[in-house]
Amino acid sequence: MTNKVTAIEILKRYEQARVFEQESFTNALVLNSCLYPKWIGTSDSFIYLREKMNGKEYRFVDAQSSTNQLAFDHSALAQSLSQESGHECLAYNPPISDIEVSEYPNYVSFHAFDKTWRFDLEKGVCEIVSAHPAHWLVSPDGKRAVYIHGYNLWLKNLETSEERALTYDGEKHYAYSVNPERVDLTSGIGDGITLSSAIPQALWSPDSRVIFTLQTDERQVQTLPVNVYIPKDGLVRPQSLQPRYALPGDEHIAEYRMLVIEADTGTLVEAAYPRVLDVGDLGPFQRKRVWWSVDSGLAYFVDMARGEKRARVVELNTFSGDTRVLVEECSDTYIDLHFMNEDQCTFLPLPESQELIWWSELSGWAHLYLYDLNTGELKRTLTKGDWLVREVLGFDPKHRDVFIQVAGRHAERDPYYQETCRVNIDSGEVTTLASSDHNYVVHKTNSLDLFVFKYSGHDTDNVSGLAPSGSYFVTTRTRVDQASATELRDREGCLVMVLEKADVSALPDGWQWPEPVKLKAADDKTDI
Repeated sequence: MTNKVTAIEILKRYEQARVFEQESFTNALVLNSCLYPKWIGTSDSFIYLREKMNGKEYRFVDAQSSTNQLAFDHSALAQSLSQESGHECLAYNPPISDIEVSEYPNYVSFHAFDKTWRFDLEKGVCEIVSAHPAHWLVSPDGKRAVYIHGYNLWLKNLETSEERALTYDGEKHYAYSVNPERVDLTSGIGDGITLSSAIPQALWSPDSRVIFTLQTDERQVQTLPVNVYIPKDGLVRPQSLQPRYALPGDEHIAEYRMLVIEADTGTLVEAAYPRVLDVGDLGPFQRKRVWWSVDSGLAYFVDMARGEKRARVVELNTFSGDTRVLVEECSDTYIDLHFMNEDQCTFLPLPESQELIWWSELSGWAHLYLYDLNTGELKRTLTKGDWLVREVLGFDPKHRDVFIQVAGRHAERDPYYQETCRVNIDSGEVTTLASSDHNYVVHKTNSLDLFVFKYSGHDTDNVSGLAPSGSYFVTTRTRVDQASATELRDREGCLVMVLEKADVSALPDGWQWPEPVKLKAADDKTDI
């Protein structure tokens, strides 16, 4: 007998699908499926947000004492915020976001009602605090900031409010500290107004003395017609833009003039190196392909050739502008510096020891290699085998261990499942910290995953799964046919505590978990 589905049953299925599709924009069906730890300074303590039905609360975790408690008096915060803002605030669902915990346990800062606030935990009082614009790039000592004005880079003294230009010759399509136009086709980034709200593509030196930046030259790049059917100005009439956008085969593409600027004097030193070509990503600064030496005398950048078949690690003397190629990797096909497309680069500089942990697929598998930045010589291969390193999470300088995410080490498991390991960079010894027939997620600051979560409404700024000391890490154990659980583990991988288990009680009646399956491809050999 043929199984016939009525139109009413089909409609019910579509209605159920609509609920899941719009779940992110209404009430969550699954709570605490993943956590976003914000570590407090260099301590082994952090704060995270616990989701509740129609509410939320912030929790404080002390890893050393294995405690998990309310981070502050939510009723006092709600009462004070209601009085100061004139808006009703509920203790079980405080209307705050982007919480900052650097001053905890004395204060927490947050955004609410289009303002920045600071809550005094002892007095139970909220007050409005002045905050510099989000697009300013503040120096490590907190005394100065740089921003883009017109097509030039400007400096502001945050103590005296004095402002002055650091560059003067910037022009349209040859501006300082900006990405190429094609990075955001709908922003109209060719005009000075939009540039003034862009985050400078720059990096302060550790001593707050010098700014490492670039000047983007796309004066000869051809335009590409782009229609914007839903303009950002709120109007309904589509707009037509003509951004500079190079296509494969074009003679001219965007180029970067690498340079450093001394903040006190405005002295500009250009790198004695050919223009770095734009390879169609988010640029060297946004992709974390730049860094400083500890003494601020040297800056480093990675130069990717057009076609991405050659990568160079280049040293720049910030006083003379002299450059030196330290590491060069070439391929007949394609070189990638990250596992996930559009993610930040996976390699890890170690400025304190003048070393570089380089991520490469040169062997056919993604593995790690340790280079000496004084000589450019390869010191040792850190990982090898028929498996891959997916992510570098961080480094513990005390024990000289690098924490990594790996996959594909077990033939019987789903090859997409990640394990967490640490590798000693002196011995090459690999220690497994979290591994089973599950995927173990450990967040890395500024990763693509966190960017996606932030886009869906989660507060992921300054989030990291790895403690600054390397003594603990937070990992979410998950798979498609089970509710996830988030755990706190120590550097040996031992379970300290289960922080949260995903609350799936709101899933509809009749919900069935997906069933993992493994099949053979048409060749009867390849697993799918």
